[in-house]
Amino acid sequence: MILFERITTYNRKEISNFILEVFKQYNIYNKIKNHSIILIKPNLLSISDKQEAVTSHPLIAEIIIDALKPYYKGKIIIGDGAAASYLDMKKIFIETGYDDIANRNNIELRNFNTDKHMEINGIKLTSLLKKKPFIFNIAKLKTHMLTTMTLSVKNLYGLVPSKYKILYHSQHSDPKSFSEFTVKIFKAVCPQFNIVDGIIGMDGNGPSNGRIVEPGIIAVSDNGFALDHFLCDFTDISIEKIRYLKFAIEKGYYLGSYKIEKDYNKFPYELPSSNRFELIKRVADNKFIKKLVISYPQIRNSTCRKCMNCYNICPENAIIIKNDFPFVRQRKCIACFCCIEVCPYDSIPLKKGFIEKVFNV
Repeated sequence: MILFERITTYNRKEISNFILEVFKQYNIYNKIKNHSIILIKPNLLSISDKQEAVTSHPLIAEIIIDALKPYYKGKIIIGDGAAASYLDMKKIFIETGYDDIANRNNIELRNFNTDKHMEINGIKLTSLLKKKPFIFNIAKLKTHMLTTMTLSVKNLYGLVPSKYKILYHSQHSDPKSFSEFTVKIFKAVCPQFNIVDGIIGMDGNGPSNGRIVEPGIIAVSDNGFALDHFLCDFTDISIEKIRYLKFAIEKGYYLGSYKIEKDYNKFPYELPSSNRFELIKRVADNKFIKKLVISYPQIRNSTCRKCMNCYNICPENAIIIKNDFPFVRQRKCIACFCCIEVCPYDSIPLKKGFIEKVFNV
């Protein structure tokens, strides 16, 4: 079952009333009592001037903590691993407001980018999972240039340590492979509860440099696939465009249907421009054809501030320093768009392939 509420601002009382009702409906207090650790896993992708659209709002995490504290005596941890270029998460925790919440509530902040790791089903993940925490997976309602949407399922990529994030992006550089890999991570982790913050969200070329939008919704479910399916319907995006949901259905991880108790008006989302001509991309093994079809990132020197996030994160070392600025070598670029994700200054637009230019799309 999907529960949701249309909330237009980050109003403590409205969100708190919804969360308390959710705890009652899903019997959360009974479900957490046998867990010695609770992990609150937000989406803390990067530091951005579009922070409210990029990051799971800290107020939601704090309201969950407030709801837990009177009944739960175990350890509560807030943890994430942002984009791989952020080895030190301290600044991100401070800038996003999670450091303040942790200090006020005497809660540990865990940096999964530098955490010890373990293997589950051959995937390197934070070793915290050995302790089988109850996970509140707090995602953001955003588009994504590889997976089309980044919701409950994609949010768990933050449990992968930094060096393996880079490796996995290199190994799964195309949208289909990467989308399927996110499903494997989700199945390996199996978070007990999923929340998507869509009060403010992002469409277009998300997850960090798209357009800020205000869907005005917060939605929850103990089934992350169902929750993501509902939010794709809510944003008027066909499930046919969401490879990871199609893969989950094919594998039998998700039946492909969900239940909700009330009607809603859709909030149409604009898709990432990188999703155009996907069929041609998948069959275009010839390098010349790929150059005609694929849109590549191109760094705009006029607004680049030389933070070097893009240079540090590129899984293929396709970005070099040229005339003191980072520069994308197109022949080495695998179009994983990691550089666009981590640019805090919106300085890496897509350079259209020849076909896109001709058809002006």
